[in-house]
Amino acid sequence: LMSQALRSALSNCGLSMDDLEGLVAVPSLSHPHFMEAHNLATYTKLLPRKGVLVRTVDTGGASPISALISASQFIRTGYVDVVAVVAGDAVASMPLDTF
Repeated sequence: LMSQALRSALSNCGLSMDDLEGLVAVPSLSHPHFMEAHNLATYTKLLPRKGVLVRTVDTGGASPISALISASQFIRTGYVDVVAVVAGDAVASMPLDTF
């Protein structure tokens, strides 16, 4: 789900994975992965490219806003020019007692 969202967002902006210099990801509740950003960056072949920054942000309900702040810091500090923030979930597929 996240890789599809990432590729679609880049395409909508006229960009490709080769243009991406940073990735900030919010972990999924329904399909969690250890170090979500690293997992997604590896799956999409963004890593092991040199010079790419990845960060997983898990601050509970504040994660989307925290991820945007992290991406903004990446840009403001000059580490990257192009960064994506990605989150995706399928909580409808989770058992009600889990969610």
